Amino acid sequence: MPSHKNAHLLQAILDTQSEDGKYYISYERIYSALTSGPALSQREIETIWLSPAARAKYTYAMRVCRSRDRSTWEENNWGDSQQLLAAGSDEDRYVLPFNGFKIVIEQEPDGYVISLILEAELSESLNMSDSVSVIDEQGQVWITAVPAGEVLIIDDWPFGDDVSEYITRKVKIMLN
Repeated sequence: MPSHKNAHLLQAILDTQSEDGKYYISYERIYSALTSGPALSQREIETIWLSPAARAKYTYAMRVCRSRDRSTWEENNWGDSQQLLAAGSDEDRYVLPFNGFKIVIEQEPDGYVISLILEAELSESLNMSDSVSVIDEQGQVWITAVPAGEVLIIDDWPFGDDVSEYITRKVKIMLN
C-alpha cells in the first residue's frame, strides 16, 4: 500500500495533467464496469489514468456505487447490528452466525484461520471494487477482503493463538 507521502505525490502529478481530448470513456461504461457489466479493459484503465475527465467520471461512478451499496446494506440490516459472540463448544472451531454472513474460526496445523462466509444476497450486492472488513468493538480488524463475487474469504487469524479473548467481543461487518 502506498504511503500518504507517495499518494500525495501521485495526486500532485495527476493534477498537472491537461485534457487533450485524445482519451474518452463514457460514464455509463465506467458505471457498468463497476456494477454488472464486463470489467474495464486495459485500454479503458489507461484512459482513466491518462485523462482527468475520465478520472472524474470514475470517481463520481465510485461514489454513486458506494452510496447505493450503503443504502442496500442499511435496508437489509447487514453489518450495523453488533451481536455478542458466544464461545463455541469445540475449541478448535467457532461458528459465529450473523445477519447476512457468518464467521468461522478454525484451528489448522499452523495456527487459526478465519473464514468470512457471505450469504448470496449480501455477496451479490457488492461491486468488484468493494471491500469489507470485520471489526470488533475494540477496533481490531479481524479480516479485510475484496470479495469480488466470492462468498467465502479465508485468511490467517491475525491475533495468534488466543481466540477465546476475541470471540466474546461484539463485531460488525463494514463496507469499506
